[in-house]
This record gives sequence, C-alpha cells and structure tokens, in this order.
Amino acid sequence: MVSSPEEYAYGSHRSYLGLEQDDLTDVDPVLRHFGPRKELARERFREFVAAGVGIGYPEDFDLSVEAGILGSEEFVDSMIHRIGDTPRRRSEQVGRPERSFNATVLISAVTSVFGLSSDSFCSPEKSTKAVLAKEVLILIGREQGAGVSELSLISGLDTSNVSRRCDAARQKLHTDRKLAFAKAQVEKIYLSNIAESQT
Repeated sequence: MVSSPEEYAYGSHRSYLGLEQDDLTDVDPVLRHFGPRKELARERFREFVAAGVGIGYPEDFDLSVEAGILGSEEFVDSMIHRIGDTPRRRSEQVGRPERSFNATVLISAVTSVFGLSSDSFCSPEKSTKAVLAKEVLILIGREQGAGVSELSLISGLDTSNVSRRCDAARQKLHTDRKLAFAKAQVEKIYLSNIAESQT
C-alpha cells in the first residue's frame, strides 16, 4: 500500500508525528510513554513504529470484531474496568463448557441464603449483609457466564465497580471464610435449581 507509515493518509500515525492535525486523536497519552518533551517523544515513537515494520502481528488481530479486547490480561482487565465487558475472545473460550446464565435463578438463590429481598442487595444499600450478598452474586454470575454489563444492571453498580468487586472478592475467597461459605451455599442452590429446570 505505502512504503512508510507516514505516507498512509487514513490512520493516526501522521498525527502522532505532528505532520498533520487530527481532531479525533488525542496523541498526548501515547506520546507521554515515549518521552517528557513532544519532539523527543515523536522521534522515539517514529523509531518504535519503524522497528515493528515487517515483523508481523499476533494472529488474534485476524479475528473478527466479536473477538473482544486484544492485549495482555492486565490490559484487558484494565479496559473492562474502564468500558465494561465485551464478548470473550475465542482463545479464552476453548475448552470451557458452554454455560447459560440465569439471573432470576441466581437472585432467588441469593435471597434464599441471605434472607434479603432482591431490592435490598440490588440497591445502593451498604449493610454488611447486602454487600456480601452483592459480592456473591457477582462472583457466581461471572463464573456462570454473565457479562459485567448484565451484572451491572442487576446489582445497581456501574460496570467498573462490578469488575473491581469481582476481582477483590476472588482475592478474598482464600482468606474470608464467611464469603467462601456464603458463595458455596448460593452456588449449591443455583446449580441445583438450574439442573432441575433442565430436566
């Protein structure tokens, strides 16, 4: 197509190098990674891109749009915190059994174990019991295939909070016996009710 990246008129590369102004591209967040002064950052950016010309790219890039966010696990988690969930990449689905999440059955299991109404733990209530119920709902929901966006609607939290709470709860599972016990109880009822509904 072109002999150098600067010649390609339909990308943002020329904006990063300061060759033309692009109202859509905010170059500063990227250039900050390359140096404290814009001139130096642009030169290092040019060298960085030039070093990658001809190397090729990961085969994940050939997947369709449904592939989700591309990048390291840390980057993908960071993006999910910022923008919410996306469909899982095919490589992440290989070997995993297909699960169909049922929000109604999970909410029913949580209300049964915690003795709370769904309104109390799917609202901004901050009681210890409601917070624990919400953590269990999020943990099991994610394990059963629910997306962050879906759990956000159910729990009344924004997507970044759902993702953060899920990560924090996973960490706490190893040390918090109350959380581990509550999760096991809810999960047992949920899976039992799902199995019953499928027979």
